[in-house]
This record gives sequence, structure tokens and C-alpha cells, in this order.
Amino acid sequence: MFALAFSKANADNFSATLLVQSQNLEVDDQTLRLGMAVGGTDGYDVGLDVFAPPPPQAPINLDAYFPISQPAARLSADHRAVSDQAVYTLKIRADKDPFTLSWDVSTVSDNFTYIQLIQKSPTVLNPIDMRNQKSLELDSIEGSYYVFEIILSVFEIILKTDI
Repeated sequence: MFALAFSKANADNFSATLLVQSQNLEVDDQTLRLGMAVGGTDGYDVGLDVFAPPPPQAPINLDAYFPISQPAARLSADHRAVSDQAVYTLKIRADKDPFTLSWDVSTVSDNFTYIQLIQKSPTVLNPIDMRNQKSLELDSIEGSYYVFEIILSVFEIILKTDI
């Protein structure tokens, strides 16, 4: 019985890739990973999560990371506990050139019927179904970060944006 439960938990481990690419070919791409793993938490997990580099000095060509509060840090890989739902916050800044955010969620279990990208700032946009759409083109905003939530859930979530 214990081995079966352990096998199920391992079957639910996954890591999905996000790629942030500037339209300026001289700017390095940034690869991020989000996922779920046995032993993962909302904070930093040794052996699972990866710290992102410190923020560059302005003007910022491209900066992308998952912020966490315990400890206050920037991650380029953020793994959470295996569960039915998780919300990841993603911040991206590009001061000069437009950029593309693309993703591969093919490794996420089919149990997660709801995989949404929601822009929270500078404006709130309608959720993007990350299984049906594979990328998003965005303009640069000097001095400001885009803030997104990525929501994975086995349940359908109804968001109300007109309240």
C-alpha cells in the first residue's frame, strides 16, 4: 500500500519549461521551469528549485523570475508540492525591446485540466489556456515588470474580472 502511494506521487512529478526571448537577438534568452515534486514547497527547496541571477542594472534588457517570500528570493525554477492546484507568480521586465513568452506544458499531467496564464499587471487580461496557445508577444515597458499568474488545477476555476 505504501509503495503504491509513493508511485502515484512520483507519477505526478513534472517540470514545464517557459522561455523568454527578446526580439533583440543580442540579448540572451531566459529559460524558467515550474513544476511539482515530492518534497516541494512554496519556498526555496534545496535540490528542486534554482535561484535566478540578481536583477540587472537599468536599463534592463530582459529579466524573468518567480518571486518567493520565504526566503525573499528570485527563482528560475520553482517546484511545489504535488497537489490538485498550484499558483505561480512570474515577473518579466524588458525596458527597450519587445519580447516573447513561450511555454511547453506537454509534461504536465492530463489530470490538470486547467492550465492558465493570467496577466495581472500592468493591466489584467483574459486568461490564456496554456494547452491551446503556446506563446505570447509583449511590448517592452520601461521601468516596470509584467506580473503574471500561472494557475494549474484539476478543477475548473471561474475568474471574475469585472468585480
